[in-house]
Amino acid sequence: MRRTWSFVVFLAAVGTGLALSVKPWQVYHAQRKKADAAQVRAEKAQAERAELTRQKALLDSPLGKEKLARERGYVRPDEQPLDKP
Repeated sequence: MRRTWSFVVFLAAVGTGLALSVKPWQVYHAQRKKADAAQVRAEKAQAERAELTRQKALLDSPLGKEKLARERGYVRPDEQPLDKP
């Protein structure tokens, strides 16, 4: 009889422990989801920053400046502009 009561008390303790651990696990999963989303945003921001740095370096170079000027229609004084059909 004593062994049966010990087993019942053990099961009650395990059940209580499981019941009390539900909320902390829910909080953990919610925080994990937020942390993952923040990590994704940080990676996107870093990739965008790297692309902008690359573009700035290109535009600061003499070749980049010339390319941008030609895209805007500028020609050198000794060049004849081509008429595009």
